[in-house]
Amino acid sequence: MKFQCVCIRIILLDYAKKNDSVLPEYVLLYLNSSEGKAIMKEKAKTTAGLYNSSAGKINTISVPYLPLNYQLSIVNFLDIVLEKESRAKEAAQTVLDQIALQKNQYWPVR
Repeated sequence: MKFQCVCIRIILLDYAKKNDSVLPEYVLLYLNSSEGKAIMKEKAKTTAGLYNSSAGKINTISVPYLPLNYQLSIVNFLDIVLEKESRAKEAAQTVLDQIALQKNQYWPVR
């Protein structure tokens, strides 16, 4: 299930304007968590397997409240972890590509 990033970004900016005790990055991380995705899926309408959710419904999602310093710590920590994950995936893909090239040298696809 994918939601339009632009829509969520606009909702987050609007939310941040109304509520200065919540970081938009923290809300975004929550919405991308397994719990947040499950809640969005629950609130979304589906037609032919495609999910659609309005800004109004996304705005009704309750995000767990934490003090700003905890939110910032979580955002900073997950930024580091997600960057490491991204680099690890890229490195793994590079290795897989190299293995595929080596295999094709000995067992060309016909």
